[in-house]
Amino acid sequence: MELPDMTTRRLVGNKSTSTTMTLRRRWYYQRKILRHLWQRWRKEYLVNLNNRQKWNTQKLGLNIGNIVLLCEDGQTRSNWPMGRILELYPSSDGMKRSALVKTAAGTLVRSIRKLQLIEPAAV
Repeated sequence: MELPDMTTRRLVGNKSTSTTMTLRRRWYYQRKILRHLWQRWRKEYLVNLNNRQKWNTQKLGLNIGNIVLLCEDGQTRSNWPMGRILELYPSSDGMKRSALVKTAAGTLVRSIRKLQLIEPAAV
């Protein structure tokens, strides 16, 4: 049995070049697909997360005893303080507009628009 001559690099070089080009094309294609996926995710999915409501609709689910996050402008959601609703204050039209919330720092009165429900109160 005769072993192939390892000093000739012509066949190995061509094979390597074609493999490199194929891998490069696949890498560019995968980058293109990934970029397209992120664009669609931003345009189609993220937009649907923030459903806007009119100012006079009642926010469902906020009751005394609920655990809520207090929305703070300029802070990330992971840094928002957590609290428990102690009282709900209705406005002149009878809608719940603000709440007394107990946090680790004390008690605060906040608009219900600035509260995010985490856990409903046990009934």
